[in-house]
Amino acid sequence: MRNLIRREDLDALKAAEKLHKSDDKIIGFIYESYEYDKFKKLLGNRDIDEGNKNKLRESMRIKQLPIPGVVNEGLEVIDAQTRLSVCEEDKMPFIYICAPGMNIDDCILANTNSKNWSVKNRLKTYADRGNENYKRFIDIMEDFNVSEQIVMLATGIYFNEKEERHKVFNGELIFTEEKEKLGRKAIEEAEKCYEVINAKGKAPKRQYMIRAFIACAREGMDLNRMLKACEKASLEFIDTTSQVEIYKQIIPFYNKGRHKSYMGITGKKSNVKPIFKLSEAPEIY
Repeated sequence: MRNLIRREDLDALKAAEKLHKSDDKIIGFIYESYEYDKFKKLLGNRDIDEGNKNKLRESMRIKQLPIPGVVNEGLEVIDAQTRLSVCEEDKMPFIYICAPGMNIDDCILANTNSKNWSVKNRLKTYADRGNENYKRFIDIMEDFNVSEQIVMLATGIYFNEKEERHKVFNGELIFTEEKEKLGRKAIEEAEKCYEVINAKGKAPKRQYMIRAFIACAREGMDLNRMLKACEKASLEFIDTTSQVEIYKQIIPFYNKGRHKSYMGITGKKSNVKPIFKLSEAPEIY
């Protein structure tokens, strides 16, 4: 470890000093190091984005600017873990400052001000720190290979609401074992419908289909009935990433053989269930 100031930079530094106010003071030192192994990943920090890493590597190979990363007194990387990885792989010096007392909360703040953390990043951070509510949530995502939006939909977490979003972002999510069971059941039922449709021909992408089935189930669609109908019929779904278009394909198929004359309209009870429709626009999900 050594100070970053190099002999060839002295003239430039002396010229810069003339521009500084007399009351400016030194508050720390900038270091560079080739001892990559001594730096540690901060528990709860997000995984490195390979796409971002490759872009950074291209830039640093053109010129490595003396922009320091930040570590705490335990050499845990608060900011610039991607830069550290590039430095290690390309045998460049890692430039850093030491800021004692900084922790994962400071790490999240630092990264939010640059490249925003995704919802998944936030969830995983609290799960890695041992929060059982978040661990249960992440377990469902990983076990079913689905997005956080699907888990939220399956368990009734309305992320679009400010209060609910605040809880998720601030470690206050309540995700009980009972809620986990309900979520798993909802995703399993939707998955079965998707698998039958996909086995009989080209279906829209899995995540979109599962999301649509769960949304319909929350509005009252019987997915067991839908599954049986899928198993019996010949299905031809148009591949699309539009949730609205997927609803337009699912709902008419489910409603086949149903009548508008169910109770209320004719005044007579019918054995045929009512036509299903979403009570709200699909976009809200």
